[in-house]
Amino acid sequence: MPDEIKAALFDAKNISDLPLTQLDRAVTAIHRLATLDKNVLNRAEAHPEVLRMLTGMAKKTEE
Repeated sequence: MPDEIKAALFDAKNISDLPLTQLDRAVTAIHRLATLDKNVLNRAEAHPEVLRMLTGMAKKTEE
């Protein structure tokens, strides 16, 4: 494997090892919620407590 590819892989691994901030977790959770079926998302948005729980669970899975 060429040295430049090894270096790029090493750099990518180091970037992925950085701890996520609260903002990173929130953004990731929002992106995951956006992938939900529209009917599920509409129902969750109609019930803020459900949406809060979904967001909380999505954030926990990223930790």
